[in-house]
Amino acid sequence: MPPRGISGKVTYKGAPISNIKVQLESCYFSLPCEAVLTTTTDINGLYVFPYARDDYLYSYRVTYRNGAAGGNPDDPRYLLYWQSRNPDFYTYAARVSGGDFDIAEVELVSPSNNATVAVPATFTWKERLDGDKYQWFIDAVGDAFGQCDQQDPGTNTSFTFASLGCGGIFTIETGTPHIWRVEVTREGENGGIGQSHVRVVQFAP
Repeated sequence: MPPRGISGKVTYKGAPISNIKVQLESCYFSLPCEAVLTTTTDINGLYVFPYARDDYLYSYRVTYRNGAAGGNPDDPRYLLYWQSRNPDFYTYAARVSGGDFDIAEVELVSPSNNATVAVPATFTWKERLDGDKYQWFIDAVGDAFGQCDQQDPGTNTSFTFASLGCGGIFTIETGTPHIWRVEVTREGENGGIGQSHVRVVQFAP
């Protein structure tokens, strides 16, 4: 039987991992979520937030953050962050799953960091875990609607960026550094979303 509170397990490549700090964030409608509690995984990778208050105005999610933002060391083996799905309706001291999740990084393969490439350019990464879906993103100034990104998550481990015109909606500048990354999602009871570390790319004229 799980402990009272919001609890779950953290793994790294399928093995329980200890001494990882995770945060419980409260989310109020469309406002940014805010960390309200922090705990550390035990030797079995288990975490628990036994004293989360119940409040009908808020929902909760469990978040891992790599580096100082999450109180963890910077570690390239792990995702930049993971955010669980919101737990089911929670009442004080109830037994509720915050989600089991794996923090193994999505390893970016090519192009290398700070590379200059010509289009069409193929971006590749390694498969992380069975059941993962991936979505490629590039941070292009002015592309508020994500026209330059992979439009839907899939099981693909590569994405070919075909045109600097992004389908005619927005044009990426050549000779300018752009950050690219891969997000990973999982569905179901232990669903959530995470993000790889980032790389920088420039496009040749």
